Amino acid sequence: MAIQASSPPQLPDLDFEAMSAEQVLAWAPDTVVTWDRNFFQRFRDDPVWRTLPAVQIRRVYLAPR
Repeated sequence: MAIQASSPPQLPDLDFEAMSAEQVLAWAPDTVVTWDRNFFQRFRDDPVWRTLPAVQIRRVYLAPR
């Protein structure tokens, strides 16, 4: 029996510093990593961000700079 592994999906070549909220919400990721300390401190209180799967399952992380 052979096991085949597939490559992870490739994200479009984006400037992640300039990514809009609309882009992130449209992707509906189950994990978010941010460098933005202000976003990280307030995302749980924002009703728009609370709809995101990553927020609902508490998988939002602050990356070190």
